[in-house]
Amino acid sequence: MARIRISMEDDEGHEIQSEQPRVYELGNGLERLRAIEAAVEQFKAYGLVHLEAELLALAQERFVAEPFKKGA
Repeated sequence: MARIRISMEDDEGHEIQSEQPRVYELGNGLERLRAIEAAVEQFKAYGLVHLEAELLALAQERFVAEPFKKGA
């Protein structure tokens, strides 16, 4: 079974930890181009949405914490 494992890093190269592993199953039977394209499209529709949501949540956390850092 083919799968995609994604590791995200910050600007300094430190891995951004996640509550859930970033592993996305592509499925079985990926011998034909049509099956591969369908699996990749499904990943883009499902997996990238979760990655975007995670990045937005991290950005929001940093934005909310910024005023406290400057004032301290």
